[in-house]
Amino acid sequence: MKPIIEHEWLKRTSDATRIQRDIIKPRVDLYGSAPAEGLALGIECAFRENARKVYCAAVLIRYPGFTEIERSLAEEDTPFPYVAELSSFREGKVICKALETIQTKPDFIMIHGEGINAPSGIGVATHIGVLFDIPTIGCSRRLRFGVRPRVGKVRGAMTKMAIEGRDVAMVVRSKSDTKPIFISPGYKIGLDDSVRLVMSMIRGFRTPEPIRVPHLLVMRMKNEAEKIDPSPTPRRRTVAPRPPDPDDDE
Repeated sequence: MKPIIEHEWLKRTSDATRIQRDIIKPRVDLYGSAPAEGLALGIECAFRENARKVYCAAVLIRYPGFTEIERSLAEEDTPFPYVAELSSFREGKVICKALETIQTKPDFIMIHGEGINAPSGIGVATHIGVLFDIPTIGCSRRLRFGVRPRVGKVRGAMTKMAIEGRDVAMVVRSKSDTKPIFISPGYKIGLDDSVRLVMSMIRGFRTPEPIRVPHLLVMRMKNEAEKIDPSPTPRRRTVAPRPPDPDDDE
């Protein structure tokens, strides 16, 4: 697969901000959907911060039967420092590299990460969707930005999240008595259809199959790299406190 739109993965925040403003944001479109059956491409990345490496696993799955069609693994040097508004620049380059060897175009892409529920409104799912012009959903196991509302403990319970009055994500209990997942439209798909597709792909686990399968692959890839090339212990750094999790006191 080749992106429809290409840009350089520059390392300066000023360059990334310009690319996001001039290339990505004007093309963000949430109108569209994906079929109830077809091909889903699941993507997850993992970081070795102390080694400055990022790994990516991409798996093409036929649904609803969840038969694997293709897979691709890639690694890159971490190209960009962590900046909340520009988080897609940390993963975008290695994702594009992994997708180079995927031969079949999917009906939609599901990425572990944010869609429009990022501080800039452009998470990694939105960025990649624009580049490849394919409906894309962000689905993550944790909330990195903002404070989420409470959600019921029974499977299927869900609550919308909004930023500045705009619905940007759904907090969903995908499995009873486990922490929720966070579903956000990325590109050419709305919130309701994003939730419908993700929930149709839950198979007894907390995360949907297009995320669960590449997660296992990318963590194995990262762990094997650590065995071959152990990295020095990273310096301890101050981390801002995370927002309180409503599950902690429910």
